Amino acid sequence: MAVAATVLPASTSAGPAGSPDRRSRVLLIYELDGDLRFLAHHDELRMLQRALVRAAWPLAYSHGFNPRPKLTVLLPRNLGCAAAEQVARVELSEPRSGDVLFDSLAAQLPADCRLRRVITPAARATPHPQGAVYELELDGPDLNGLAKRVASVLASPTAVVARESAPGQPTRPFDVRPYIKQLELRGNALRMELLFVEQRTARPAEIITVLGLAADAYYHRVRRAAVHWDMELAGPEGPASSERIALGYEENDCKEAR
Repeated sequence: MAVAATVLPASTSAGPAGSPDRRSRVLLIYELDGDLRFLAHHDELRMLQRALVRAAWPLAYSHGFNPRPKLTVLLPRNLGCAAAEQVARVELSEPRSGDVLFDSLAAQLPADCRLRRVITPAARATPHPQGAVYELELDGPDLNGLAKRVASVLASPTAVVARESAPGQPTRPFDVRPYIKQLELRGNALRMELLFVEQRTARPAEIITVLGLAADAYYHRVRRAAVHWDMELAGPEGPASSERIALGYEENDCKEAR
């Protein structure tokens, strides 16, 4: 059952609405799957922006000739990857009740984007990911010999793949082994726990390739089940902990899959 976080206390500032001392940061945590997993990052941002405008949230906007809502998705998905808990940070021109924000936005999101939680106020500092857990359902024939390949990768000091940096650019060797914390087979499901080192990590498709599987056949089945963060997501006046917590990154700073 989706739960809205506690309400941000009323501001004691005498400043006008929209002034810096009235603004507040809010985190919205949502599940994204189905066809929406094929949204590119900027398309996902546009989907959220439109839903926030329809929900009549009091958004804070950037300055300049083309003002935009101050909206950040804190950890980008790889294209085709579903996410159990995407996290976006939104800056508001004035504080609002978490319950009101939750109810208004939940009604405006598409079916494959389900709002799980609203946290207000959000932490002022930027959280950084320490690790992420991915899950992948495998076809029966591909399970043959996979357990041995998993054990071999875990026992090896290196696991080098050819990383693509950009379309039309040459590939470069990239060792994914330092980023693999755990690989585990559970029935026909592969569980991958990957580390972030200096905000860099391995791509799930690269792990699939290292294990001798066809990345093109499986990349769109990957689901990011959890993200581990280096700090609490809520601010000092917000909830101290959450049953479901995950988060991520800035609109112009797509770094998960570098």
